[in-house]
Amino acid sequence: MTDNEKRFIKSIFSGDSSGHDYYHTIRVYKLATKNRKNRKMQMLKTVQLAALLHDVDDIKLSPDTYATKKNAVDFMTINKIDGKRIEAVCKIIDEVSFAGTDSVVPDTIEGKCVQDADRLDAIGAIG
Repeated sequence: MTDNEKRFIKSIFSGDSSGHDYYHTIRVYKLATKNRKNRKMQMLKTVQLAALLHDVDDIKLSPDTYATKKNAVDFMTINKIDGKRIEAVCKIIDEVSFAGTDSVVPDTIEGKCVQDADRLDAIGAIG
C-alpha cells in the first residue's frame, strides 16, 4: 500500500468509531491480498483497490456518495486507473456491502476475496 493510499484512507475515516476505520481497511487489504495469493488470481491491483476502497462510500458513513461511489471513483481517476478497472472495483464494492440475508455473493474471485476478508475482519476472526 502506498503512502498516498494510506493518507487517503486516513482522511476518509478520521474520527470514525463505527469499526469502518483506517485499521479495518488495512486489515481487509492485507487479508484480501493474502487470499488472492492463495487463489492465484491475475487481478491483484483490482483486489487491492477494492479492498482499499470498499468502505469509502458506505451508505452508513457517506450516504451522499454511496450511489455514485464518488470517493472511490475520484481516487481512482486521480491515480490514473483505467475505466475498465474502475468499473470492476465499483462492482466489487457494491457486492461486498453487507445487507444481512439479502447480501449479494460476488460473481468474481476478486470480489469473493474482498468480501471474505471484510467479513473475517468484521467478526474478529483474525487479529
